[in-house]
Amino acid sequence: MKAFLRIVLLSILFVIASCSKEDDDEVIINNGELILLDQQFNLDENVPSQTSVGVVRATNVLNANTLIYKIITPETPFVINSETGELLVASTAVIDFEETSVYVFDIEVTNGSTTTKGEITVRINDLPDSTRSAEEKARLLAYFKYLVLREESQPASENNTKWSTTMTIFITGNFTAKDEREIAEFLDFINPLFTDGFSMKLVNSIVEANTEIYFESIKNLEENRPDFVGPVSSINSGKARISFQGNGEIRSSSIWINTAPNNRLATIKHEFLHAIGLGHSNNRNSIMYPVGGANSSLLEDDIFVIRALYHPLMKVGANVNEIDTALNQIL
Repeated sequence: MKAFLRIVLLSILFVIASCSKEDDDEVIINNGELILLDQQFNLDENVPSQTSVGVVRATNVLNANTLIYKIITPETPFVINSETGELLVASTAVIDFEETSVYVFDIEVTNGSTTTKGEITVRINDLPDSTRSAEEKARLLAYFKYLVLREESQPASENNTKWSTTMTIFITGNFTAKDEREIAEFLDFINPLFTDGFSMKLVNSIVEANTEIYFESIKNLEENRPDFVGPVSSINSGKARISFQGNGEIRSSSIWINTAPNNRLATIKHEFLHAIGLGHSNNRNSIMYPVGGANSSLLEDDIFVIRALYHPLMKVGANVNEIDTALNQIL
């Protein structure tokens, strides 16, 4: 009787899936109690890492065990959530229609006792190319290099510096609830600009942190922590210091914010941008201009620099030629 019910149940599933095939052009792969559907997805080019492509569907017919999903094709620019089957763009992947218009790869699903495989197809949607003029591209390229290679200082750097791990931030000193709130809001704003897997987050202890932001007066800074960010002067509203590897990877940073000014938001943003690898700007309207003003908003050009520096195409420690190549693709 149990065998009869098993056959009936499988037959019903085959009928249902056959109807689905007519609608969705899906192929059933049946391996005993585990059914996996070959599936197709569409994805726009140039999407950021961790973009959801879709959810791979499998049916566990008579077994209540949890399904485990795994991509078995090597060098695939996607990852899969082993528990939910959600397919995501990998953290270092660059999805470019002109480079690859269709990805076909295999996945494996197991319920602990039975394992089956299926084929996934991801078709990339071609989007219109950038409408920026040659002059605009040249201007943005020059501005990027001015900030990232610190051309304000001569000689300028030969390579970029950037994080490849999460910046974990602990707030110390005489900060206010407003300071803490403004930092959290800034992180909410800036994190979506990073598409190479980098992110910034607040942590609850100095032990967890690779970045400390210290709110204190100049007098107390010099008396209590003179080596925190190095020498400061009476005109300083803040200062940042970064520590990086020989390959240009930033591993830690220290930020001091002078508590004398009441409005510290522009300084907080300015120093955080130093801490992620930006130098000073030659644009007086930029928040990265050496002499700060009341403006705490980021220019579109500054946002472009942040996006480009933390784009999957921009590697850590890129030299001038590598920067030019990456920016021409990004633009």
